[in-house]
Amino acid sequence: MKINFRDNSVLILIVVNLFPILGVLIFDWDIFEIVMLYVIETIIVGFYNVLKMSFVRSDKKSFTILFFIFHYNFFILIQSIFVIVLIGGDNVDSMGPDIGQGFHNLFNLFSSRDFKIAILLILISYGMATYKNFIKPKMYVNSNLEKLMFEPYKRIFVQQFMTIGGAFIVMALQASMGFLIILILMKTFFDLRAYHKSHNISYR
Repeated sequence: MKINFRDNSVLILIVVNLFPILGVLIFDWDIFEIVMLYVIETIIVGFYNVLKMSFVRSDKKSFTILFFIFHYNFFILIQSIFVIVLIGGDNVDSMGPDIGQGFHNLFNLFSSRDFKIAILLILISYGMATYKNFIKPKMYVNSNLEKLMFEPYKRIFVQQFMTIGGAFIVMALQASMGFLIILILMKTFFDLRAYHKSHNISYR
């Protein structure tokens, strides 16, 4: 895989993925902040996929988009509750997760300026990639709606398996945050690989 560093979308993608490392090293982010950022990234991926689906000409477009929104967001809802309760609600002084603490930590995240910057970078990154690789070359003209609908799931499962699974390993083993940084770097590699493949992907 050759990385084109002259591609602005690639550069932004790298910055987006490395920002959580700055969060750990500079802004004192913990596991919950990193994992929740990836959950929000999952939401953003779904948003832009709906945008791409809306460009496709199909008699089934309305139903397919509604089905995707329901199914995809149901997955995100379960995932979010799982993260908020078990990771955000983790309390070393108690015997189990503190649900109230989890939602309190979630509220604090959206009060953090650096966390908002991270979300904005993700929005810009996927927005540029969607325009450059799908809208501008008019990929939607010959796209298959059903195939496009399932496209986000492939990368989401890999992403969430690494980050959430890695987070629980860190918590269970009380490992250093350096282990989580390694997972972030691995995710960066997979994202660059997925972006590289997107130039040759067919939605027909």
